[in-house]
Amino acid sequence: MAIAVTLLLIIKVIPIFKEIYSGFGAKLPTPTLVLLAISDFIRHYFSFAIMSVVAVTFLLNRFATTEKGRLLFDTIKLKLPVFGT
Repeated sequence: MAIAVTLLLIIKVIPIFKEIYSGFGAKLPTPTLVLLAISDFIRHYFSFAIMSVVAVTFLLNRFATTEKGRLLFDTIKLKLPVFGT
């Protein structure tokens, strides 16, 4: 649900703010410019972004099923504050 709300904000709400900010003529802070760039990318390349997320998830899952992958992911999990010692 959080992903759906975030996508809605990025696709529908951020472009409205972009129009408002462009009327100011002032230089925007870097985090705002990054958020606007992310919004533009997702709006123009939404299908590519979805396919990329699916492909990376699939590849990480395949890698996690190998012995080397399990060792790497288990090592990372043990270093996390919640799951570690």
